[in-house]
Amino acid sequence: MLTHLYTLLWITLIYGGAFASEVSRISAAPAAGTVPVERQWIAAAVLLACAGLGWMSLRALGPLLVTPAEQVWGLSSPIDRLEWLLPRFSLLLAGGTLAGAAAAGLAVFLATAGGSLALAAVGGGCLGAAFIAGGVAAQNTAGSKWPDVAGTLLLAAGVLAAAVMVAAHFGGWRLPRAGTIPGVILLPIFLAVAAGAVTLGARSLRRVDRIALGAGTDLAGALVTATVSLDPSLLTRMIEYRRWRRIGRVPTGRLRPAPPGIPGRTWALLQADVRRSGRRPLALSAWAGLALAQYALFVVAPSLAGMARLAGTYLAAGAFTAGLRTISHSDGLRRALGGSDRALRMIHLAIPAAAAALWWILTRPAGGPSTGPMEILLLSGVVAAVYRAATRPPIDYSAPVVETPFGLLPLGLVLQLVRGPDVLGGVLVLQILWNR
Repeated sequence: MLTHLYTLLWITLIYGGAFASEVSRISAAPAAGTVPVERQWIAAAVLLACAGLGWMSLRALGPLLVTPAEQVWGLSSPIDRLEWLLPRFSLLLAGGTLAGAAAAGLAVFLATAGGSLALAAVGGGCLGAAFIAGGVAAQNTAGSKWPDVAGTLLLAAGVLAAAVMVAAHFGGWRLPRAGTIPGVILLPIFLAVAAGAVTLGARSLRRVDRIALGAGTDLAGALVTATVSLDPSLLTRMIEYRRWRRIGRVPTGRLRPAPPGIPGRTWALLQADVRRSGRRPLALSAWAGLALAQYALFVVAPSLAGMARLAGTYLAAGAFTAGLRTISHSDGLRRALGGSDRALRMIHLAIPAAAAALWWILTRPAGGPSTGPMEILLLSGVVAAVYRAATRPPIDYSAPVVETPFGLLPLGLVLQLVRGPDVLGGVLVLQILWNR
């Protein structure tokens, strides 16, 4: 155990030190393209977007969770629900406070490189506690739309701030600098907001019902199982199931006839995949959001834009691989459709490849140093990585184990988990060598 802890400590020090060094370099080098005013805007945009995504995640999970046995015995017994749920509520508040303090402190450090970190940590901790308490209060509001609207507004505000910053940079406009408000005024406001939210959340514990407590149990169970089993597909399938259950039904319609020269079967499968992608608005939103994030990163840290462009292309294309993953993971579906497995996979690779190519062209002005004819090779490598990740077979836990000086290493399992990202890593190395 001590050997493993020693190894983990060194890994943390190495990668943590590299991250801290990169953060210090970016914050202390405005000549490399980082403008303090733009740093303030991007810090605000990141905080707002993370708050919106975090709120949506809290809504999906609970945040209060109890086991099925506790739902049956606890909610059917004449016990004080406030006393029963208060320890969980306290742990959630502690985690939210620490996360808010860390996020606010990092944002102030990157945005100002010398702001009041203590005030930012206190304010962020208060807002983090209010965030968690508000999520608990909203957990027992079935049928109310304000919790979902709140998360959407936070995310939209972050996107708008990033879009304004990018437009101002490329348009040559001057953005206003964030004003400074004395901490004597801000600190009581933060404390009042946190106290009010915590009081509201604590009062809602007495009224929480079984449906509210069990709303995110299946998703939390899938998350734990996927983490223990090292199989992310378990979580993605649960998310997909919840998404289709929320839709309920989809409109039907006839497929258009195939143009001359294209087999009708191929054209029908391609149209079906296009319709499947159109019924996934989150995939389109993620595709556009990644493009905006690429431009924002180019403005703030142009030295990282080249590598981020490859990773962004991989993620943008991966959002459209639902059809390819479905075909690859279902032997029965492939037998029902007929044809060779390779032909079916190539048909369903067309939409992710088109999404990757369009995203690559759209982000060309924010792609960092030009790579010339290598761009086609890099894009092809990213598409190959997407295909390799989407067609990954189920995890084989009987893979061989290798003896190392640090203990047994499940090399076969690791190779299965990095299927897809391994090709992307090779493409990143190729780009670095070419630019040098």
